[in-house]
Amino acid sequence: STNNENNTQSNNQNNNNPNNNNTNNNPNNNNNGQDETIQENKPKITSTISKINLNENIMVEVYYPSTACGWIYYPTNLEKIYPEYVVSKKLYLDFDEEYSLDSSAYKAKESLIEYDTTKENDVNNKLKTIANMKIPGIANFRYGLEDHQFYYSFDVIHTFDRYTFQTLENSLSENLEMVESVFKDGYTVEGPCGTGPDEPQLLNEELCNQFNLTCDRW
Repeated sequence: STNNENNTQSNNQNNNNPNNNNTNNNPNNNNNGQDETIQENKPKITSTISKINLNENIMVEVYYPSTACGWIYYPTNLEKIYPEYVVSKKLYLDFDEEYSLDSSAYKAKESLIEYDTTKENDVNNKLKTIANMKIPGIANFRYGLEDHQFYYSFDVIHTFDRYTFQTLENSLSENLEMVESVFKDGYTVEGPCGTGPDEPQLLNEELCNQFNLTCDRW
């Protein structure tokens, strides 16, 4: 009876032993051979913002950021003028109702606004610099300043498969953030118009030239 108990205990220990060479329970068992083969056969992505390999067949989308019939400006007392309409540095006015752009009520309010002209000059100088730069991923940058109101529009390119081309996409996104950060302290009045992105397309030499990208094939 004692021998049977010892044999049973020994068998139980072997079954529970994490080092037991059991192909069903061994966590180090290589059951993913097929997955590893797929990973090995998957082409390595080499494209970066410094040099893009067009033979990697990169699908891209073109977007068109702009002030979209609105504007950005730098008032110092906007919350006092429009206490009920300013939320998170955005001015929400119904221009079809009381505060239409031609209404006396709107013009009376606007005449009370005071502006940070030092900030305006700083932003304007930064925009001049950006307009003279060839920023990878940015094209057709335009801006203007009229009656304290800034307007801008430009084209920006993004990878469509942002996971596969993550390194390249991160650099493109950083360049876009650099441009948009110029207006980070401004107040925004959003307009009713705007343009959505183009359909995804294959990145080619023409797009590379347009968006200041260094491209080749290898």
